[in-house]
Amino acid sequence: MRVLRRPMLVQNAALVLAATLSVFHEPRSAWAARPKLTGDLANSLEKASRDAEGTLLKSGMRLLDLYEGAGLEAAEGAKVYCHYKYWTGGFDRGMPVEASYFRTRPVAFVLGAEGADAELPGGGINNLLADAIRGGGGLPQMREGGWRRMVVPASLAFGEAGLPRTATISRTGVAANEQLFVDMRLMDAGSGKCDRVLYYKGAKSISCEVGKP
Repeated sequence: MRVLRRPMLVQNAALVLAATLSVFHEPRSAWAARPKLTGDLANSLEKASRDAEGTLLKSGMRLLDLYEGAGLEAAEGAKVYCHYKYWTGGFDRGMPVEASYFRTRPVAFVLGAEGADAELPGGGINNLLADAIRGGGGLPQMREGGWRRMVVPASLAFGEAGLPRTATISRTGVAANEQLFVDMRLMDAGSGKCDRVLYYKGAKSISCEVGKP
């Protein structure tokens, strides 16, 4: 597989992602001028990622690195906030089976600790998000603002039991031995950005920014 460098991802995001989402991460000064993640760029990255190969980890999970954030790098022991959504059958296949966006706030957990809001057997969605944050297979630890996708084998998801549709907000389930296609964004890598907005129980915010949804 041909490995493409980050400046090409910046300049020709859709073309690069269509070829591969495995990248060498050069010194930050070499690609600091990358464009802001606007709606048009996000749409291009989403579209290109649907058929991209990505990076296969030893666990069997495949990571696709769409956009590297410019913020703090997540570290073990940090309280992080992530948005996620997942489908079966492929990325962007209609309404997600589940998503943090349904609850109007990202999920929070301490990186390296068992998540309190576990939703999958054996540790929960937080463990999958933590694995994506850590990277591996040549992909670095995520930074705040980063965006990754992962293809998760059934053995790391709902396994033979599947997920009944009555257990989800969307009322769509996961069949036995079905893999998941997970989209995740790291909103807060320990900077406290989300803590400042979501400091009390029941607070709602998708962006973790005051004055924005």
